[in-house]
Amino acid sequence: MSLPSDIRRMVVEAIRCPDDEFARFDTRRLRREKWLEENRTLSALSLTSRMWTTDAIAGLWSEVHIEDELSAEDWEAQTRMLEKCIQIGHNISLKRLTILLHTRNPTHDHFETSLHHILAQSTVLRCLQVFVNGRWRPLLHHLGTLTFPNLRVLGVLIPWANVDALDEERPMEEFLTKHRTLEVVESNFVSSTPICNASHWEDLRKSNPLPKLRTFRGHLSDLQILNSSQHLRTLELGEMSDFFRSLSRMANPFPNVIHLTFSPPHHISFGTVSLKALSESFPSLRIVDGFRLSKAFLEFMKSQSKSLEPSPHLSGLRVVTFYETCGSDSYMFRNILPLADASVERAFKGLRTLFPAIVSAKHVKYEYVRLGRAFDTRKDVSNMEMHYLPGSGSSHLETRVERKGPSMTVSVI
Repeated sequence: MSLPSDIRRMVVEAIRCPDDEFARFDTRRLRREKWLEENRTLSALSLTSRMWTTDAIAGLWSEVHIEDELSAEDWEAQTRMLEKCIQIGHNISLKRLTILLHTRNPTHDHFETSLHHILAQSTVLRCLQVFVNGRWRPLLHHLGTLTFPNLRVLGVLIPWANVDALDEERPMEEFLTKHRTLEVVESNFVSSTPICNASHWEDLRKSNPLPKLRTFRGHLSDLQILNSSQHLRTLELGEMSDFFRSLSRMANPFPNVIHLTFSPPHHISFGTVSLKALSESFPSLRIVDGFRLSKAFLEFMKSQSKSLEPSPHLSGLRVVTFYETCGSDSYMFRNILPLADASVERAFKGLRTLFPAIVSAKHVKYEYVRLGRAFDTRKDVSNMEMHYLPGSGSSHLETRVERKGPSMTVSVI
């Protein structure tokens, strides 16, 4: 039985998982494993009949993952794949390209030349994600000279170790200003550098870059280049040195941002100053993930307990998440004692008075544990989530507590 070409394309696109196009940067290589599995399925499909060959091959080459931390056999297979892609012209189908390059030696020069050819001819590319380290950094300079008219997603992770403090060049600045079709930009990673030089934001803003941006994950300083924020709705901020000063430099307000996340461990304090600053920059916020839960928060909520007036800031806030760092192997957090759960629960009850629209508040308690010889990783200890029933005021609340055992639900009346 023959199928119409549009049905065949739908089958191929379902195998290639198009929903992942706007997914975050996958530094853990989980997406690569899925990509390899999809490749095996599409390769088998291409052999079923001549009718399926064209569509399956196009789907097979619609996404390519390139990296250097491979066995010698896999590296050779990857090199042959790139050469075949250039010879047969498969890169005209390439829509998503992920490049993860850490170390380099002279034998990689030919490999870099192949990369340049593929990038130069990938006219339908929609998603580009690049992690470069050490001697691979010149690849960014090459990227800065290229234009991809259909590009929607950009992820660029540049480790701090590769950036000279006195070096003002940022090869991807021009790339951002040229690609006005971008909807998602990500530069957020532990120890990554901003895409833009902090001293260039005023000049970059004049060109009105990224007018279609709707999701940003990265450094707050990079947001300073925006002149228009009509479509921006989701932010995830990492390194936030001098947070309030950077916030004041932006083209405030960002009226359509509804979801704001502060990536661990860069949490923000909860108090009058921070609430006012967030409200002035993001007046429509509904979800904030990343407030710091500390004694200062408990004291602030206690000072507000006598007031029956809602907060003048973030009146539409509906969902909020607080993070508390407790005992840890890391020297930075080793002596921090956990707060009493009962005190946190009392403070959470008061959030309903401050924010009448609130639906839920979550308390995540975590610690840092040593990973290998050089890195700390976050380990969640417990979660407590409080749900506020519609129209019930603060007297009818539901609390779900999750510890290292089974979950349990407690009704508080």
